[in-house]
Amino acid sequence: MRTIKNEWITASDGVRICADVYLPEGDGPFPALYAVAPYQKDLLYLPAVSMFRFIETGPLDYWTGHGYAVVVGDQRGTGRSEGQFELFGPAEQRDFYDTIEWIATRPWSTGKVSMVGESAYSVNQWLAAAQRPPHLTCALVYSGFTDLYHDAVYHGGVYSMGFLNFWSTDHLRASATIGGGTPPRSGGITADLIGMTLDRPVFDDWWEQRAVKVEDINVPVLNIAWWYSVGLHLRGQLDGYERLQGTDKRLVVLAGTDSHERYYQPDFLDTHVRPWYDHWLKGVDNGVMDGAPVRIQVANSGRRLREESEWPPRRAVPITLYLDPEPARAVLSLNDGSLATTPPIGPSAGLATVYDYPNAEWTVGTTVITDGIPQPTRGILTFTTAPLEHDTEVTGKITLVLYAESDQSDTDFHVKISEQKAVPKLKETLMRRIARNVPPPSAMVTRGWLKASHRTHPPQPIEPGTVVRYEIEVWPTSYLFPKGSRIRLEIANGDSAVADGLFHHYYGHKAGRDLIHHDADHPSHLVLPVIRSPADSDSGASTAATTSSSPRPSARHLPQRSAGRPRPFRSAW
Repeated sequence: MRTIKNEWITASDGVRICADVYLPEGDGPFPALYAVAPYQKDLLYLPAVSMFRFIETGPLDYWTGHGYAVVVGDQRGTGRSEGQFELFGPAEQRDFYDTIEWIATRPWSTGKVSMVGESAYSVNQWLAAAQRPPHLTCALVYSGFTDLYHDAVYHGGVYSMGFLNFWSTDHLRASATIGGGTPPRSGGITADLIGMTLDRPVFDDWWEQRAVKVEDINVPVLNIAWWYSVGLHLRGQLDGYERLQGTDKRLVVLAGTDSHERYYQPDFLDTHVRPWYDHWLKGVDNGVMDGAPVRIQVANSGRRLREESEWPPRRAVPITLYLDPEPARAVLSLNDGSLATTPPIGPSAGLATVYDYPNAEWTVGTTVITDGIPQPTRGILTFTTAPLEHDTEVTGKITLVLYAESDQSDTDFHVKISEQKAVPKLKETLMRRIARNVPPPSAMVTRGWLKASHRTHPPQPIEPGTVVRYEIEVWPTSYLFPKGSRIRLEIANGDSAVADGLFHHYYGHKAGRDLIHHDADHPSHLVLPVIRSPADSDSGASTAATTSSSPRPSARHLPQRSAGRPRPFRSAW
């Protein structure tokens, strides 16, 4: 591999962009892959491990070894490049166009150019493709969102503080000044990334300029997404696939949490990535356009990729689960409510679940910690099915319809769908006796958010004491809930760094009372897209909920539903 350091590209406004060029051995010319991000190209000597998550180009020697030139650039205002970084602004997007056209004119280039790299590198790839540079031949997006506001910074209008604080400091500003190992950029990255986002809490023209105009893209696009990327890339990448025009588009969605590691493994690149470049940049007839346009790997299934004719799959059957105050006896929470397959009956007067906030027991965000043990559900609301009678695959888009009121003019809804795992009876009994504070094992499947005022655009405050119908977008998924497990819906007005890691949100100054309604006139419900397998039966016997003798916080309803038969979960899937 031959390296040309610090090539300078003059952008259309005169600002100079700096890039390194990596060439295969031999005379060429070569098709080229362009990688650009605000992460300093001079740091690529660092290993691609989780500690240095910003090393995201993929293995350069792999690509040069397969006959590709690779150009790695510093985004405007970062690394050695001149100008001002403006968080994926219009000038940066135009730089991508200029650089691609510069690459195409180099003597070592065939004139066929694509782009490479994950996360921010792929966000820039979306933005570059929408500029329609003449020599961009194809695109391969690997974990890249399309809408900075909705996908990454303000989820449903709720500020994603954890990720933005980490990303802007660790990956950008601290990395450019006190990181060490490479000469610091004079003055660092001077843009106040936190300030410029906090000053714009509502989607406007500034955010619109940074949203990908997907419909303008006119080259073949392969999208490789990961189900676990909830809170960052998944939503926008799936939405981007739907919005792409034409037929030269493909979608692969994978299970697991090792997207970064896999992007550096030659076997993975040989299977999922390189064939796309070989076909479009080298003219190799390798069958990448054969077969179904969509391939998905169902999370928690252990299965291989499955072909689908479209995304989301229209063959998914919408199943409605109604929020029910009847105790599920599933988990320690404020209410331990149920999810039922039959709608509520009876009068509407006064039936609601009360949620007061902040909760005095909250320790880190909304997570309660007792005896050093985190209990993420103890201080929030839950609604849980009885144990499932069959394996149940949920694949597609999810909506929570919530009827709620507040004594405030605004509130937040944080929604999480989890698998509460099946526990053998003996183990469950032992856990109750010797580990009373340990919550039942569970796995987060997907999440959704909505600030109440953002139910409309432009945002409108809510009228205190008025019941409002909300449709809350829960991010798409493909997940197998095994027989014996439970589907658990969690609702709160905040989240936690303990339970939600980087993707926790700003709580703000909220103090008040919200009411969740679930009566005949206000049937709050969760709509899940379920894939029926040939073995599924349309008639399922009722399954009693697992009992629990654990002490639980007092749950308050206005009033509790009067006598009447409980509606046990019936699996008809």
